[in-house]
Amino acid sequence: MISKNTIVITVLLVALWAIWSFGGETSDSQQENNDEQDQAAENTPGNGPEQVQEVPNALEGELKASNDRKRGNLMLLLNDSDRIIYLNTSRDFGSLVGKQVTVTIEGSLDDFVLQDIKVK
Repeated sequence: MISKNTIVITVLLVALWAIWSFGGETSDSQQENNDEQDQAAENTPGNGPEQVQEVPNALEGELKASNDRKRGNLMLLLNDSDRIIYLNTSRDFGSLVGKQVTVTIEGSLDDFVLQDIKVK
């Protein structure tokens, strides 16, 4: 004869299996919907103070010798703004000083690693 404990355990196992099987699919689709909504919110312009700023990996401008050696030995006068980006490198880019160049970086403008400098 089947005991009451065996019946209770069987019912619990079936209930847990049902919750896991059907609940998992629902939560996955809900997670996908939430991810899509988050991406849409990030891509919406003017989305409040936490707006995601795209970081360029290539900067264009005129390469100059630095006017502040503490900040870097080269500086890039950006074409699209009045900003100056200071570069500190041990590589010799002296032949590119005074020319329009493309600077490739890895990271953000506040903390980046110089990849390369090429004539535009």
